[in-house]
Amino acid sequence: MRIAILDSYFNWPPPGGGIRDIKEVASGLAKKGYEPILIIPEYESRGVIADDLNFNFEIKKLKFNKFDFTGFNLYRRIKSVLSRLQPDVVLVGNGNQLKPYMILASRKYPVIVRLYAYEFLCPLYYGILFNNSHVCDSNYISSPHKCIPCMFNKKYIAKLNFEAIRSCSFLLPLYHRLAKESLKIPKKFILTSDYMKRRFSEIIPIEKLEIIPSGVATDKFKPYESEKSNREIKRIFFSSRPNDPLKGLNALINAANILWKQRRDFRILITGNTNINIEKHPFLIQQSWKSENEICSTYASSDLAVVPSLWAEPFGLAALEAMSSGIAVIASQTGGLTEFIEDGKTGILVPSGDHRALASKINELLDDEEYRLRLGNNARRHALQYSWSNVINEYVTVIEQIPVQV
Repeated sequence: MRIAILDSYFNWPPPGGGIRDIKEVASGLAKKGYEPILIIPEYESRGVIADDLNFNFEIKKLKFNKFDFTGFNLYRRIKSVLSRLQPDVVLVGNGNQLKPYMILASRKYPVIVRLYAYEFLCPLYYGILFNNSHVCDSNYISSPHKCIPCMFNKKYIAKLNFEAIRSCSFLLPLYHRLAKESLKIPKKFILTSDYMKRRFSEIIPIEKLEIIPSGVATDKFKPYESEKSNREIKRIFFSSRPNDPLKGLNALINAANILWKQRRDFRILITGNTNINIEKHPFLIQQSWKSENEICSTYASSDLAVVPSLWAEPFGLAALEAMSSGIAVIASQTGGLTEFIEDGKTGILVPSGDHRALASKINELLDDEEYRLRLGNNARRHALQYSWSNVINEYVTVIEQIPVQV
């Protein structure tokens, strides 16, 4: 069976979990005997792939320049390449505001859509569904007029600008009609959590919604013996994007400021770029972006991980990677994080944005090594069920249920 996989953001090495997810799905399907073909645009950072990689699936690049990379041109190019490939099934992956064009271009074939965030519910740059410091209760399809204040809010406009121009999402009536029409086409929508299912059931028939969690490479993200239990300074790892305010680094820093007045036996490691002045916070250690192999060892050599997200994480892969690495996790009690972290058993949950509660739980784990290690061991055992081999089997089940056109 030939499966065309469409992804408008793919590049490798990956900057985020959604792209890693697509690669693992394509690779896993190839191992199962399918013929996955990944179709991606090549524009700026998109479509840039290291030369020394040896994927077990074919990649077709659609080359664009700064003038012709638009949703309408992407639609035409995808439609053309699909007519040549004649796939049995089309799987639409990352796309954000370009996703309606990708779906519409695939309408002649059985389509499955993987939803990674709240695209279709929220028109902001990657479907954040968050405004005024709270998770948003509205949805773009049912009440687009409620989204207008956010779309033109200076706080969001810089991040919205590129995708808004390329997708024409700022042309509200036109884009809303395209988005609404595209939702009628897919046979199935794959979500990562019950929380996502509840939110998307507002605009998509529930029988079309299928939950398949993100997977984790449990053979790479794994515990290893180290001297960390004997060191005086404990390492707290913040593995999310430090320059994304929705990931909650400021909440962690506020918690750390409280703790720093009481104790100096911890450091917080962040990787990647941030606008925060590191010199003002002596407990912060900033390192450069890490490859997958480097990030695995960073998790395993840390004492605990903190995932203090402010928005409702659709899943929360950073927390699962930490759990697979056998370290204790403290995460926000929001979105999909609550569905694979059992408070007090496989991790600790704290109210989102409550830096005092976060400080209290970090303090507790720093003091109680036995509890910290027990949480890490439990987390590892629980994470094994999210291995990619298990997740790919769930994809196969969905794909095999889709009627193939003859």
